[in-house]
Amino acid sequence: MNRDIVTIGTSGGGIEALGALLGPLPPDLAAAIFVVIHRHEKGSDGLARVLGRVSALPVRAAEHGAPVERGVVVVAPADRHLLLADGHVELSHGPRENNCRPAVDPLFRSAARAYGPRVIGVVLTGALDDGTGGLFAIKRRGGLTVVQDPATAAFAGMPTSARDNVAVDHVVSLRDMPDLIARLTREELAAPDGPPGRGEEEIDLDPQTARSGPGAAEAELDALGEPSSLTCPECHGALWELTREQPLRFRCRVGHAFTASILEEQHVAEREAALWAAVRNLHENARLCERMAERFRKRNNERNAQHFADKALLAQRQAAVLRAMLADD
Repeated sequence: MNRDIVTIGTSGGGIEALGALLGPLPPDLAAAIFVVIHRHEKGSDGLARVLGRVSALPVRAAEHGAPVERGVVVVAPADRHLLLADGHVELSHGPRENNCRPAVDPLFRSAARAYGPRVIGVVLTGALDDGTGGLFAIKRRGGLTVVQDPATAAFAGMPTSARDNVAVDHVVSLRDMPDLIARLTREELAAPDGPPGRGEEEIDLDPQTARSGPGAAEAELDALGEPSSLTCPECHGALWELTREQPLRFRCRVGHAFTASILEEQHVAEREAALWAAVRNLHENARLCERMAERFRKRNNERNAQHFADKALLAQRQAAVLRAMLADD
């Protein structure tokens, strides 16, 4: 048996990188290829057509229930996770990961769970650290891991994170990657060293077919990490810190998941939104106090007029402080 499942994850600069990788692959490649590129949830599903123009292999948009076929490239559609089960493709509108759907990590983890050492995981150009956790799962299950040399990537974040957090098997330039993938798919699989360690891929259950309720989900999360004091930005439920995963990841019982760096970015965005809302509130409060002061002056009630004038001035000063904080952030 050979390594006949190739999973590819990419983000910024990904269309060009995918074209450069898929174009030189031989038409008789003895492996099925599955691609996730992060994009807007309402984006067009014309990506398969675009890649099909440069690939000698047929390129198709993923369809739920379609069989896994060697020599075919399957691309995740917009707003659906692309998952692999034993022998077929599944599409899921499940929880977003790292604020994305489709996301790279669910594809990688599902491939690792279903096909183990038969999988070759590939991380290409992209920002932040998406794909690292999934690549870690592929490695844990005996698969091979390939990362684009960050020096050759349009966006170095994803390949740099993968290289630094996973014992990657190959770090190569995009130019050398097609020959490497073709060679790796021809190699015979060696016998596994032993049973794989338990990881996040074990708890990736479709909510409609889950074995049990929230209590069991918490027990499964407890087995992989520990409850944190943080809450999920998506559903506001409790987050577990997954201590067995690389890089540091957090996941709620619903299934929303974040790397630490992306969760921190989410906190920064929420904090900025909250501060701007406070600035708006203070400006509105100052304007209201000014109007009240004006009305009291017309009634010759100078005491109350001065009281609201002072409150208006305080609100303006507080708004100025927050604006300065936002400018320095």
